[in-house]
Amino acid sequence: MEFAGLADDDAGRGRAAAGQFGTRYFPTIDTLLETDIDGVIICSANAEHARLTLDEAAHGKHILCDKPIATTVEDATRMIAACRENKVGIAFPCRFHLAARRLRQEIQAGKLGRVVAIRAANHGSVSPAGF
Repeated sequence: MEFAGLADDDAGRGRAAAGQFGTRYFPTIDTLLETDIDGVIICSANAEHARLTLDEAAHGKHILCDKPIATTVEDATRMIAACRENKVGIAFPCRFHLAARRLRQEIQAGKLGRVVAIRAANHGSVSPAGF
């Protein structure tokens, strides 16, 4: 996996971060999406998640979206539908999900022995009631 670049509308901050992580800086998300990258990580303000996801899905990019996935259930539903329609994946971190917290407790308590690898899947879905 390669960190191919980052987009930031604040040029100073973007160039500094690109230098820190040894990657390319893109002044807009559109210039980044025009490259041959496979996927993106959305680390924007929560209110921007839906707009960015819809745009990135339309460009055929797989998406890892920081939590919360959206600010409304309607936006989340549109985001998921856009990813399905464009045949790209969308996921978001579940660090604080009950199952993840329980697993962490079991590891810290030494109940699982020495963990050398983990393979996991999130089979969640968006419900009408929310997340």
